[in-house]
Amino acid sequence: DALILPTAYAIMDGSYEVFTRSLFMTVDNEVWPMVKKFMEFGFSDSGMALVADAGYVTVNSALRAKMQYRIDKQGNPTADYVTLPPDECKNGTELNATPYLNAYGTPKTKYECVDCTPGFAKPDNRPISCSPCDAGTFASTSGQSKCAFCQAGEFAKAGSSSCLPCPLNTAGGIAWYGSL
Repeated sequence: DALILPTAYAIMDGSYEVFTRSLFMTVDNEVWPMVKKFMEFGFSDSGMALVADAGYVTVNSALRAKMQYRIDKQGNPTADYVTLPPDECKNGTELNATPYLNAYGTPKTKYECVDCTPGFAKPDNRPISCSPCDAGTFASTSGQSKCAFCQAGEFAKAGSSSCLPCPLNTAGGIAWYGSL
């Protein structure tokens, strides 16, 4: 075997492969229009000049042509990815999973953290559902991390967004007590 020096030419023509590895760029098909210009610039003469100026070896013309072909085709329309839910949702928010079809007709799920609705609360940052307020408590606005207690003479059913005065001939003598 002949000694092959690690020159830019030897790397680009493939005769020196010690540090050669494939470069994978995974792009969600739905956002391809947003990254297309970035990809085009990266493989353009100007982009390759920046790569060389940074001290890296540019891709050879065959790989560059292959990448330009993929860019022109706008990636791989049959490729797919799996969305992942967030690791946490802040206090007062819950994980919402909304199914939808992407532009290619593939079923997807959009995950997002949304505020707890009035009458519900969540005191921690786990990505779980908000819980309804207990009887005698309420959450008047969305995004609450805890439910507030009703005052004496008021009541609230579980999941309430407000307290109501106790009806005639009834009483709620202790704050938060009573659900009628």
